[in-house]
Amino acid sequence: MVDVTYSAIDPKASLRGKTAFVTGAGSGFGRVIAEAFDELGLFVLAVDTDERAIRELAIDAVSITEAIPMDVSDRSQMRAFADAWAAEPIHVLVNAAGSAVPAAFAAPDFEAHWDDTLRRNLTGAQNAVQALLPALLAGGASVVNVCSVQSFVHLGTSVAYSAAEGGLAQFTRALAAELGGKGVRVNAVAPGAIRLDDGTAGPAAETIVSRTPGGREGRAEDMIGPVLFLASAMSRHVNGVVLPVDGGFLTR
Repeated sequence: MVDVTYSAIDPKASLRGKTAFVTGAGSGFGRVIAEAFDELGLFVLAVDTDERAIRELAIDAVSITEAIPMDVSDRSQMRAFADAWAAEPIHVLVNAAGSAVPAAFAAPDFEAHWDDTLRRNLTGAQNAVQALLPALLAGGASVVNVCSVQSFVHLGTSVAYSAAEGGLAQFTRALAAELGGKGVRVNAVAPGAIRLDDGTAGPAAETIVSRTPGGREGRAEDMIGPVLFLASAMSRHVNGVVLPVDGGFLTR
């Protein structure tokens, strides 16, 4: 008879009361995920450079969200928080901070754009994992990085963005291999065109939708299930996966 524990089939059971650190929580995917964790009963450390946005999130939440104005791409800020946190267990880390501003490779300011894009989309995730590693090890944590379908294919929006997202996917796989034996799992989600509450759908949305079976964008809530799966005991034997949440875009 198969031994299926309750916590393995219900993410609420394995996540309730745990601590989650969510970057980019002031808007976009980060906010959607932070709100879902909050409703499930996690203690959410909501981090964003936009102090007003995360303060509003904390007010809207069920009073268990701590709003932390911080730029995780700034290594000194991330280390200062980690020192103050003092390695108390963190059970879930979601790296959702990032930006997707298009820029041509031949643009006069491309070097600055390259540096900024990699800093926001790749270095910030590395900073968070490295600074919080003692807390993640103590919590037997699940790390979930938010990538993009541009981790797999380039869609003409920006060389820098594609490079950063491809790097984040490979960072996920490499880190999973290194930390898996220490009790920390590392996975990622790779959304396609997802329509958020603010009306935005990310870069190259029209291109993605035109090649997506069903011909529609995803909705913000479509991100919740995949992230909960990877964060919870439901995926306890899943490690090093970059899970597309793209409506089948990558099949074509």
